[in-house]
Amino acid sequence: MKPEPPIPIDGAQFRAWLEGMRQAQARIEQEKTAWLRQLTPEQSLAMYHALWEASTPRWDPARPSEFIMRLQQVFQRIREAHARESTPASSR
Repeated sequence: MKPEPPIPIDGAQFRAWLEGMRQAQARIEQEKTAWLRQLTPEQSLAMYHALWEASTPRWDPARPSEFIMRLQQVFQRIREAHARESTPASSR
């Protein structure tokens, strides 16, 4: 399989995009902070408990997440593919 040709990137456009992303992230943080500050301690605690309850059924410290298991499968297939490619054709 032939590798894809590199995609040309305009450095000035990329820097402008990156700066826009930084500004957007700063604005999101400001809005999040303002919203959280208006919560009462009781509301904060209730939200914490609700989030904890929502995550509890899915969290099992003895079992890795589905994402981790799938990621391990991908890396295993990559290792196997590399091993097949490095094996001489006569021994396949």
